[in-house]
Amino acid sequence: MKLNDVKNKIIFLYGKLQNHPMKFVSSVFIVFFAITVLISLLFPVLSKYILPNFSIGIYNKAFWDGVLINLNSSLIDFLFFWIVTFLLSRSKF
Repeated sequence: MKLNDVKNKIIFLYGKLQNHPMKFVSSVFIVFFAITVLISLLFPVLSKYILPNFSIGIYNKAFWDGVLINLNSSLIDFLFFWIVTFLLSRSKF
């Protein structure tokens, strides 16, 4: 698949999303996903250079390890409930 085809498909899907009732939830999920992936990718560097020397009260390296684990599990929960909400909004009761 060419890069131009991918770009056109993203633009098409974004246009469909603009008129969709789940637009806000989709936007929040995309931002949350991007932040989680960015932190996950940078975490080896952060834990090697910044977190071993960073400690404010209970907020030490173990705390930030837990935060990263909970961010990833929240991402899975968010995706599951987003899909359930989407399917329920499409069905007619």
